[in-house]
This record gives sequence, C-alpha cells and structure tokens, in this order.
Amino acid sequence: MSVEEYKQALSLASIQHPIASAEVSNDSPAPISASTLPNETTHNSTDVTLKSDGNGEEELGAKVSFVDITDIREEGADRSSVCLTSKRIQAPKQKQQWDKYGENGLVLRRKYEKKAGKSEEPKFKWTQLEINDEVLRNFIQHALCDYPFVNLSSTPIVIKSPYKELFYYREELRAYITSSERTSFETERLQLLKTFMTENLESTQREYDRHILYGYATWDLLWTLYRPHSLVVTHRNNIYRCFQVKSFDNSVLDCYYWSYIEGRFGRVLHRIPLEPFEGLRKITSLFAVPLNFLPDEQRKCLTEFLIKRGKKWESLCCTSHKTYNGQSARRHAYNTD
Repeated sequence: MSVEEYKQALSLASIQHPIASAEVSNDSPAPISASTLPNETTHNSTDVTLKSDGNGEEELGAKVSFVDITDIREEGADRSSVCLTSKRIQAPKQKQQWDKYGENGLVLRRKYEKKAGKSEEPKFKWTQLEINDEVLRNFIQHALCDYPFVNLSSTPIVIKSPYKELFYYREELRAYITSSERTSFETERLQLLKTFMTENLESTQREYDRHILYGYATWDLLWTLYRPHSLVVTHRNNIYRCFQVKSFDNSVLDCYYWSYIEGRFGRVLHRIPLEPFEGLRKITSLFAVPLNFLPDEQRKCLTEFLIKRGKKWESLCCTSHKTYNGQSARRHAYNTD
C-alpha cells in the first residue's frame, strides 16, 4: 500500500469512526490557568479501604489512592510549593513537605521551576508518576525486571511521561492485573494502575493503532517501535546487520551487537543516529527496521540467513590460522559469501 492509498484509507476510516486528533506526548502541558486545570473531582484522591481476605484475618485498614499534584520550586528555595493540581489557582502559595503526598499509592507530580522574585509563570520541567504502594512497587519490579532505565529499588519508583515503560509492557501489565490469580488485596491496588494506564496511554495507543498497525510511522511515534531488547535490522552497502535495542532517546538508537575482541565474544554498544522526518514513513523503509515488522516470509528468510552467517563467523573466530585464496567479496542479495 502506497502512502497516498494509506492516507485515503485513513480518511475514509476517520469519516466512519471519527477520532479527535491528540498529542502523543504529555511532556508539554498548556500554561497554567483556571481553564486548563482539571476539575477537583477528576484528580481527587480515590481511597480504597481493604477488608478481610476471608481467611479470618482482621481488617487491614490500609488505603491506596491516586493524587495529582503540582510541584513548584522557586530558585534558591529549600523546599517546593506543593498542592493538588485542582487547587493550583485557589492556593498558589500553599507549601507542603515533599513527602506530604507520599502516603498515596500513586502520585502524578507535575514539576515546575520559577525564578526567584519574578512574577512570570513557572516554567514546566516534567511530569512523572511516583509509585509508593508496596504491592504496586513489587508488581512493577516483577514486570519490568529486565528494563534498564528505571530504578526499581527506589521508593518511590519513578516513571516519567510519556510513560514509555508502561507502553512497552502494556500487554504484560494488563494481563497480570486481570489475572484470576490475583488476590482481592492486590486487585484493589492494581486497578489504580490500570486506570492510570487507560487514561494516560490512550492518545498514544490511538495514534499507534491508526498508523503503526498499518505499517507507517510518524516521528513522534517512532519510540514505540523500539522496545528494549527487541531486534532491529539495518541494510547498508548490501550488508544486513542485526542489533538488539538498548534504548531510543534524543534521535539516537542505542543497540548491542555481538563481537569477537581479543579472543573473547561479547556485546558491543553501537549508536545509530536517526534523522527526524515529517509526515508518514513506511516502517520497512526506515534505516533501522524492527524485525517483527518485516513480512513473514522475508523475516523468516533473513533470520535464517543471519543465524547461518553468525555460526559461520563464530566457527572462523575459534579456529587456528588459515590461508584463503578467492574473492574477498561477492554481491549477493544477502551478501552470503
């Protein structure tokens, strides 16, 4: 399907199922004003009191809740001005300790900085989700155990907008949350995280479904293609190479490849700069193509070729000195010789 055909199909789909355009990133909120702030009922704490688990235990009396706060730190101040986001206009100078809301299971912290003595609006820095509840922390530690960019041993566990970690592992997280093996004690808490994911990943998921699932990408959505530990393939000078994704940030794709240095095999870090682009682009035309986005037959053939070539390379690395008489290179579809 060409780009024009895809756009026509997307236009028809939009007529049948209108979807409002939404920004993918949550990192640049509108300036603080009464009209842009959420109402109190939307972001008030949602307390859940847990009862006995049915095994004769006493009522736990624990509460887990979600709270949305605005944190403004003035230059030179020893602490931040913290208040509910819904109370930002009514109480702009309300000051609380940093851990005032730490008793809540989930905290959405909108961080701003303000210059000392200036009357200008605070400058937005970032938005982050803080996970304080022990059950939720244990769950995240289990689900993201192989994710390298979140400090899973900290309290709270912090995940910054646009919540890439939650998007990459959204299927695993939701499957775990809805599993029948979860106790009522766990379910009450996990439901908070599920609700947060539904509300805050909705725009990203919608754009992903509109473009990525049809084989096209936008620059803003490119990060969704490169989940850590997934495989990508590059094709340059008629040579295919396979890499394992480490991270994608600031237009740079950090990957690993397997190498043989000084008598030992090991992983080597490789950086692939990606050029920003406008509009739509076919995923298979990208310089670094996710292996799972290739057509089934091409993916199968390429995987078999890469494995065969890798085994041959490994065998040559581990042998004694030899001489070779023949062509140094042969132009083949996959450069097999």
